[in-house]
Amino acid sequence: MILSEPEWRFGVEESTKGCTNVMNAKKKAILDRIKHLEDAITKGREYLESGEHAHWHGFRPLFAPKVRDGKTLPPHEDWVRNVFLPRHEKALENEYRKLERES
Repeated sequence: MILSEPEWRFGVEESTKGCTNVMNAKKKAILDRIKHLEDAITKGREYLESGEHAHWHGFRPLFAPKVRDGKTLPPHEDWVRNVFLPRHEKALENEYRKLERES
């Protein structure tokens, strides 16, 4: 089937709009990751300052939780300070770089 010229042009414009939506979806995903990383960093810092968020799901151990007297122990402060925060801050910097490339 041969398309007339107006139908053909309409198809091209639609595909162009589709590409912009894909770019917006990528940008939205990056912004969403940035928001989650900033929230995680905030919770880590609050945990170090006041002990809040001690049982937040982001602090869960990878394999088995430490248990003492039947209670799950919160993460060690040194781990939060020396491992959790630097990893998340570096991931946040990488996401900002990706956002700059997308813009």
